[in-house]
Amino acid sequence: MKIWIFVIVAFTIFLLFSCFPVQGKGKLEMFIEAPSEVQRGDTTRVLVDASPRWEVQVVTLVVEDTVFSTSVLPAQFQWTPSGVGERILKVSARNYAGDEFEATKLVYVLDPTPPSFSATVTPANLEVGDNAYLEIHVNEDTKATCTLLVDYGGSTQTLSARSSETVYLNLGAMSVEGEHSVIVNVRNYSGLSYSKMVGWNVQKRDTSPPQVTISCEEFYSESQNVVVELRITDDTGLDSYSVYVDGSEVESENIEGTSWYVPINLGIMSSGAHTVVVKAKDARGKQDIAGVVVYVGRVAVPFDIQFSPSPEGLQSGDTVIINVVLQEGINIDDVKRVIFFVDGRTIAEYPTPDSTAVQLFTAWKVRAGDRRVTVYLETKDGRAGVRSRTLSIEDTNPPVIEKVMFKGVELSTENWYTVQAGYGVFTVVLYDDGALPSRNRLSVEVYEDGGSPRLYSTFELPQTSLSETRDQATYTATVHFTPGRYLIYIRNVKDVYGNTISDEDIRPYLMECTF
Repeated sequence: MKIWIFVIVAFTIFLLFSCFPVQGKGKLEMFIEAPSEVQRGDTTRVLVDASPRWEVQVVTLVVEDTVFSTSVLPAQFQWTPSGVGERILKVSARNYAGDEFEATKLVYVLDPTPPSFSATVTPANLEVGDNAYLEIHVNEDTKATCTLLVDYGGSTQTLSARSSETVYLNLGAMSVEGEHSVIVNVRNYSGLSYSKMVGWNVQKRDTSPPQVTISCEEFYSESQNVVVELRITDDTGLDSYSVYVDGSEVESENIEGTSWYVPINLGIMSSGAHTVVVKAKDARGKQDIAGVVVYVGRVAVPFDIQFSPSPEGLQSGDTVIINVVLQEGINIDDVKRVIFFVDGRTIAEYPTPDSTAVQLFTAWKVRAGDRRVTVYLETKDGRAGVRSRTLSIEDTNPPVIEKVMFKGVELSTENWYTVQAGYGVFTVVLYDDGALPSRNRLSVEVYEDGGSPRLYSTFELPQTSLSETRDQATYTATVHFTPGRYLIYIRNVKDVYGNTISDEDIRPYLMECTF
């Protein structure tokens, strides 16, 4: 009887314990069932299960910024993707014994809308002969690479770009003025695409700034209106002009066409010398300036001007002394003021702000070309006089390369400088004692540095600015460099007199491009 009681008790205990899962035995393998690709905004079924199915205390599914929790397996969740690109679904579970188990699954969320992009052609004001670049910025919010198809000139070119990436396509030199266009098509990872036409205008090349001519009398009495006649011409079209008297603007007007003539009455002026300057701008923003000096007085003072050394044989860069020679009994104590001008611009005036002494000479560093030297003189009794001489100065010196830059980094012929690879603005600045031409284009040769330098590319630099005195000019273009070390030669550097840097005197500028 006791044996049977023992058997019954033992069997009862076995049944009771068999009703509870045995925790911590074996290996619990979690897994997630979900599509490998879904679309943003679509509700997606995510199934979480384990093998073998032990009883769990808590199951947590984390995806994007959402957390799902349950205590039952298998578990089914409804997930609506809010973003696009790769998304990791991560599930973790803990049993009653405190054991932790995890599983992950990679799901790619597709963008259900067509991609968007912006595209422009640079630089903004293209002229015939300029290189044009198509700049495309992809706004697609997926991380996948988009395919860009550009239809231009009857052929299609293929590029690729990722989200928020800007890519460039060199469209080449513009040979025809007028309206141009390309068709850009962007296709995303989902196979959706968007196309649009990008247009730009190529203008006739502006070969020079406007030309300003001022015609007027040189001497005026104290009761006479000062009248100047302006003639302004340009090869592409005029925009505006401004007139300044002694540094103050007295008139400004918008104009159009390629030729403009107007007489301007400046009225009665006070005794003495007055500068009249005219600034003109053409439709492309290029400017020119011209100026004259008019003299208002009662009786002309007799004097002459001489040069030391003699102007014969002077070359650009030489220094000459301009001397005032008084006549008819006038001496330096009678002189109130002396002003020295070259080409209508003041180079010296006596007395100076720092000294009351009058000086009848001044030094001038001559520049090449025909230079008009003018001296204005006033006496203490109110009389005034002026004398002018024109000198022809020979120029045998070529221009000097003042600066070479890429992406704002100034390069040298002595040291290697590092610049980030890619598209950027290449700039060369020239200086010449004489005058630089307004239509010159520099040539640039680029060689890859190595055991035997190999030609990498050639390009031209159009002139983008010229100083009022034409002694300094800037040349720029947008160009592209891949990573590497380069020897850069600047050629076709010349002034208006044909002086040029010879090939044997050209030294390469050194540049290393890196990512």
